[in-house]
Amino acid sequence: MQPPTYQCTSCPSGCQHHSGLCLHSQAWLLLSAPSFLRLELLDAAVKAREDATSFDSSRLVEFSERLVWEGPVTQLSPLVREPGRMAVTDQRVYFKPLHNISGDTPVRSHPLAAVAAVVRRRSSLRPVGLELFMLNPLLEPHIQQQMQQCSGPYWDAPSAFFSFRSETDRDKALACITSQPQLGIAVCQLMPLTSPAPTGVSSASSAAEPPTPKPQLQAAGQLLEAAGGWLQRVTMAW
Repeated sequence: MQPPTYQCTSCPSGCQHHSGLCLHSQAWLLLSAPSFLRLELLDAAVKAREDATSFDSSRLVEFSERLVWEGPVTQLSPLVREPGRMAVTDQRVYFKPLHNISGDTPVRSHPLAAVAAVVRRRSSLRPVGLELFMLNPLLEPHIQQQMQQCSGPYWDAPSAFFSFRSETDRDKALACITSQPQLGIAVCQLMPLTSPAPTGVSSASSAAEPPTPKPQLQAAGQLLEAAGGWLQRVTMAW
């Protein structure tokens, strides 16, 4: 059964469609609304457009990847705001822009093994930001040999800053990213832990077991977040 067809009476083209108001009508209503309501109506239209999209699973690099989180985010860069969808799998983190304004690739991704730190940030003075710091062997040739196990594609920048709708959404995405076993494995190999082996464990057996990257990543994240009270103690000493 075909959905009912509507004909726009408010736009000059009189187009026919299946979703109520077309973009012409939405733009006309937005422009004819009082000035104090335009920003609210525009935000509602953007959220509706974002909620109507979903991450295309055919864009996954490996078919064996398991999707653990997906949601609307906005990637922030100097003078640019790109709304889209973030997807986190057990191997990679993805971002699909709603509109590919850069014209490069429709989906950006980076292996979790090459993520150096995940840091909570503020966006527009609200605790809804998340920044990922990444290692890219294409941008840093001196680490290509150590990162052979990380397959591309890679992010084309050393970091990516995302703004979420709420602090709850940000914390859910952060928990999903930091709980993946693949997170920071390549980073751990570049900067191995130097703590002594536990008593009763031989050096050969300790060397055979790869160190876990979680303590290093947590320490890096806390340092970049100025967490733990160290920054307050330093400023008080000043």
